[in-house]
Amino acid sequence: MLAKKFKKPGDKSEYKNNFKILDLALGEEYPRYRGELMKPTNFTLIIDMAETLASEQPFLRVDFYDIGRPIFGELTLNPSSGMGKFEPPEYDYKLGQLMP
Repeated sequence: MLAKKFKKPGDKSEYKNNFKILDLALGEEYPRYRGELMKPTNFTLIIDMAETLASEQPFLRVDFYDIGRPIFGELTLNPSSGMGKFEPPEYDYKLGQLMP
């Protein structure tokens, strides 16, 4: 989740689909946001839609905005052109293991 769109640094947090925060960041480009974010009102619906859109891809980032209702943002096959490095580094391996 982005805390403040287009503001850097420290504005992004990664969550599991149960809204549990992951202690990782996408390198120096997006250090982990340290504030608290509220669970979006339409979180469950957004997860369902994202899983449907990504169902036939080994990886697909699906972006939505929640402004009282979900608004589709974009689909991304390779964030950071596939060159981004996760911090801590073991997440590169953990996430890579999920790829077929």
